[in-house]
Amino acid sequence: MNCLESLDVPTGVTSVVGSGGKTTLLRAIAEELAARDESVVLATTTHFLAFAGMPLVTSDDEGGLADALGRRGVACVGVPVAPRGGRDGARSAAVGDQAAAGAAGGQATADAVRALPKLGPSPIPVARLAQLAGHVLVEADGSRHLPLKAHAEHEPVVPPESALRILVVGASGLGSPVRKAAHRPELFCERAGCAADDAATPELVARVISAEVAAGLLSPDRVVVNQVEDAAARARAGRLARELARLGVGTPVLAGSIRAHDLERIG
Repeated sequence: MNCLESLDVPTGVTSVVGSGGKTTLLRAIAEELAARDESVVLATTTHFLAFAGMPLVTSDDEGGLADALGRRGVACVGVPVAPRGGRDGARSAAVGDQAAAGAAGGQATADAVRALPKLGPSPIPVARLAQLAGHVLVEADGSRHLPLKAHAEHEPVVPPESALRILVVGASGLGSPVRKAAHRPELFCERAGCAADDAATPELVARVISAEVAAGLLSPDRVVVNQVEDAAARARAGRLARELARLGVGTPVLAGSIRAHDLERIG
């Protein structure tokens, strides 16, 4: 089943948090919506990478965003963020300025700013973006490309306008040492009651999610276990779903491969 149907994505704002496939999920949902002639804006409340091949609006010019949506149906919004200090920072800032200056209305292709590591939030507020497009897909979290994550007190940054909140978990991290698989391993261990060299079992990951839900850090409407492409990964995803239910987290759990646009409910 594709991502739209399995996740039951509504119109309005959808926020994605967690690790192990957030950006892939944003692109997958955007592609499925665009195929249905829906208008889609990809945005962030923290940082994310520009989407290759998609128009990028780097200013607060709503007319430029409308033009981009009219041409492609999908647009990425955000301001280029240069690395801190040093020669690389100056270079990235210059690339961002050139990309923005070279496109009418603050537009550029994502390929034109591919040298930039990150984009920050758009100057157009999320609430306004939701008035300009049928769907706003927001990456509201960072994980440093690791499959698992524990959240700090200031995370995630979920817009209050969100109609759907999705937590992604990377199955490739299940069974690996916490210190290698998890972003913020110290917080993971504190909440799971484990050591950094312990394997990040599905039960420990469920314990972390449960603790963060209880603390109000997370309030997901769906949990997606990504990277489930064989029987072993599916079994681990099933253990995670069962443990979440045992701990009282009644959020629907889906598993599968976002890359293949194939998710199904398992809990």
